[in-house]
Amino acid sequence: MLWVLVWVVLVLAAAGVFFLLGRDLWRKARALTRELGVATDRLSEVSDRLAELSELSEPQHPGGPNRR
Repeated sequence: MLWVLVWVVLVLAAAGVFFLLGRDLWRKARALTRELGVATDRLSEVSDRLAELSELSEPQHPGGPNRR
């Protein structure tokens, strides 16, 4: 009877530890996806701005880029 009680306590303790680890991982995963969304938005803003700047810096030739 004593061994059954020891195993029950061990299993419950392991379940508690797994619950705490799982909850921590879940919270970290949610925070990571939130930060990735913000990073994606910022990256798209930067690439849009770079595209605008590259369009402004290109020389404007009426006949095309290779025509003289």
